[in-house]
Amino acid sequence: MSGGPGEPEKPPAAFFWLGDSKLRVVAADALEPDMAAIGAFELSGRQFVILKSDRHAQRRNNAVDLLTKRELQIAFLVAAGKVNKQIAHRLGISAYTVSSYLKRIFLKLNCRTRAEMAALVIETLGSVGDLECLEDS
Repeated sequence: MSGGPGEPEKPPAAFFWLGDSKLRVVAADALEPDMAAIGAFELSGRQFVILKSDRHAQRRNNAVDLLTKRELQIAFLVAAGKVNKQIAHRLGISAYTVSSYLKRIFLKLNCRTRAEMAALVIETLGSVGDLECLEDS
């Protein structure tokens, strides 16, 4: 597995769940200084480490910083249960534009579904009842 031109090769990782914790297994030689291993093992003569993968905490911390004002508006409306056409009408943009924004939001927040995005928005920013703070002036 190689990166693009001039990019270093990114080592593969395996993920698994243990209770409520998502754990990641990487080769020991791929461990970076800022990564804290919670376990290690050897398999077929190769060393591996186990890392706690809390992508949800990272997303919670970065959700507001990562999203533009318009992306936050759309994420709030998704959390309020609106479909693309309703969001488009409310914001005065096309449904296709809403879809484009949603793709970027999913990538930025590392979400796979609207429900996951909605849960993250509500958990991070609280109630979705009032969007006045995000309305265009």
